[in-house]
Amino acid sequence: MVSELFQKSSAIYKNVHHYLFKSSIGLFKSSKPFTRSNFSLLHTHPSENPASAMVSPLLNGDNYHQWSKSMKMSLISKQKLEFVDGSIQTPPKTDPIYKAWERTNNIVISWITRLVNPSISQSILWMDKAHDVWDDLHERYSQGNLLKIAELQDSVARFKQGNLNVSEYFT
Repeated sequence: MVSELFQKSSAIYKNVHHYLFKSSIGLFKSSKPFTRSNFSLLHTHPSENPASAMVSPLLNGDNYHQWSKSMKMSLISKQKLEFVDGSIQTPPKTDPIYKAWERTNNIVISWITRLVNPSISQSILWMDKAHDVWDDLHERYSQGNLLKIAELQDSVARFKQGNLNVSEYFT
């Protein structure tokens, strides 16, 4: 029984290896040799479930940079950053590795969805790829509050020390 399991896992490993690094399509853009250690991108530990909280507080739109940094650290520690940074591509649905990719991708999407405010969650709920969700959030929230930034820049420009503006005072 043990030898049967070992043979099956070896066969799956060889199929994955062949697909990832010998096919012309390729799952990874990287040219690193595929080993059992980096196969862990598709492995999900039983504790890595959709309900596991990873960062706090939730993304609310104003805290994107802090939230993004915390999420990246969490995803790196779980070896799942490649699902959001674009370095892993979707395998064809007919490929034997597709189910593992789909399961892991959906777990990453569920983590992101649970770690944003409900109003933000509704806008990303129907996206199918973690990378698309990540890019959408970055595009919407990474620039911050442009109106507030403009007001602060205007305030700094008008700030005076005595009769001198800030630039004249410090030169």
